[in-house]
Amino acid sequence: MPMSAGSHARPIKLALVSCGLGHVQRGFEIATARWHAALSSDPRLRVKLFSGGAFPDAEPVWNIARDRLLRSPLGAVRSLNAPRLWRFCYRVEQHTFGLGFIPKLWSWRPDVVWVQDLLLGRVLASSRELLRLKFKIVFANSVFPPHDYRAFDLIQQMHPDALALGVRAGVDAAKMRVLPHYVPYTAPAESPRELRREMQFADDDWIVVCVAAWNSYQKRLDYLIEEAADCAIHL
Repeated sequence: MPMSAGSHARPIKLALVSCGLGHVQRGFEIATARWHAALSSDPRLRVKLFSGGAFPDAEPVWNIARDRLLRSPLGAVRSLNAPRLWRFCYRVEQHTFGLGFIPKLWSWRPDVVWVQDLLLGRVLASSRELLRLKFKIVFANSVFPPHDYRAFDLIQQMHPDALALGVRAGVDAAKMRVLPHYVPYTAPAESPRELRREMQFADDDWIVVCVAAWNSYQKRLDYLIEEAADCAIHL
C-alpha cells in the first residue's frame, strides 16, 4: 500500500485499534499507543487511535472489557480453568469492541485499519463486507501461525523467521513486511558496568530480562523460571 508523494495527495486515513488499550498495559496495548505517537506527525497520514477504555489522545469504543468480566461473578469459576476463562473473556472483549467500532468505521471511513488482536481483525473483515467498505486491514503478527493471518491484506511480521514461516506455509511474500514494533530509546547516562553495580550485579553475572504478563498459561513464565533455575544449578 504505497503512499503517494504528490503535494496534492490526500493523506491516508489510518485507524490504529486496540480493544485492550485503556484497560490493561501489556504488549499489544503499549505497542499500539507507541505507533500512534510515532506516526501522528507524519503529514502523509491522518492517524486516529481507538481504544477499549479511556486513554490519552484515543477515541474510546464501547466494549465489555475482559477484566470487567473477570471481576464479575463469572470470575468465581476461575479456579476451575483459569486459562479457558481468560480466553473466553478476551474473546467477548474483541467481539463487543468490533460491534462498537462499526459506527466509527461508517462515519470516519478509514483507508487502513491496523490491528494486533486476531479475532478483532476477523470481526473487522466481516464488518467490511457487511458495510461494503474498502479499507485495508494490516495485521501486526507476533504469535499467530500462518493459517490464522493469511486472509488479511497485509501482515506486519516482527521477525524474518516469521516471514519465512509464512512463505513456507504458502502466504504470498508480497503481502508481508518485516517491521518490528516501534520502541523509543534513550541512551542511559551510565555505562553498562555502572548500571550493573547500581542494580547490585557483578560484572560476570548472567542477567535474564523478561517483560511479559505474570502468569503460567499465556506467557509460560513458569517454563522460563524453571529453565533458568536448571541452568543456574548446572553452572
